[in-house]
Amino acid sequence: MNQSPLSPLGSLCIPLPCTNPFSLACAILVLLFFSFPFPSSGQDNNLIDYKCGEIGNYTTQYAESTYDLNLDCLFQSLVTNASSRGGFSTATVNNSLFGLALCRGDVNSSACQFCVEKVTQDVKATCSYSKDAIMWFNYCYVRFSEKQFLQSTDNSPSSSDVDDLKVTLDEYERRDFNRIAKHLMNVTIEVAYSSKNRFASRQSIFRFNYPALYALAQCTPDLSGNDCNICLQGLLTDMSTDLSEAIRGSVHLGVRCILMYHIIFDSNFLMLPFPGSPQPPFVRADDAPATTENQNKGTISGGREMITVTRATATAISLLLAIVVA
Repeated sequence: MNQSPLSPLGSLCIPLPCTNPFSLACAILVLLFFSFPFPSSGQDNNLIDYKCGEIGNYTTQYAESTYDLNLDCLFQSLVTNASSRGGFSTATVNNSLFGLALCRGDVNSSACQFCVEKVTQDVKATCSYSKDAIMWFNYCYVRFSEKQFLQSTDNSPSSSDVDDLKVTLDEYERRDFNRIAKHLMNVTIEVAYSSKNRFASRQSIFRFNYPALYALAQCTPDLSGNDCNICLQGLLTDMSTDLSEAIRGSVHLGVRCILMYHIIFDSNFLMLPFPGSPQPPFVRADDAPATTENQNKGTISGGREMITVTRATATAISLLLAIVVA
């Protein structure tokens, strides 16, 4: 990772040389996976959580002089570079203050810049004189610290939140929900750590009369694919209880990676807007959930293969699982 340390000079930052449905009445369940963008708008960019001063605070006298100058310099660099470098930026000021900003992979550059500007303003006001702070908004997050953390893969500080409501399911439906949701999360994680920008979002559609399930996974793009996978798998482990209990939505946030899912009845959870028309599906044949039932194959329009899986339920209702495969 290449970055230029900065030196505050007046109100300027001068770069220094680089140092290096689910209902049993429903007999058909269709599960589709898509890449999908979440539309970006300022009104949806809300605070999720923040943490201040975990390694202490500066004195008022120091904070009113060197601290403020260094922090302003750091934030200026993060805001400028995040929106112009694919939503990710790191900066160092005088080898004494380190910062990182990451925008969600589906927001455009203007929304990214707006978000990072907002976070830097709010975190400075909220975490006054802190030696270390992180603030997560819906579209981005920013961390700064006097401790060098930019070369580390440590995902702390971290945070998590859930939608308090649960989906009403019987025991059989809950098992199916857990299996399908875990598969969605695993596919999303795999695509994220395999991609150049370490980001992926996917959706599953349950029919009939059942809401869509959305998943999003992202790492800082300076992580290797393997480190990204390890980071996301750690969050998935933390999320396992939420999935098994059919919690409607869960978000797990860190410094190096984030993971979230939500069942959309409306667009209020984390203010994630309901997406528009989905893009062509992305699921390979080997992405299909493992099963021991008989499988039958056919084709649908566009030449894509459809795999159907049938089985008898405890109530003698056949469940047809159709997975559309690219």
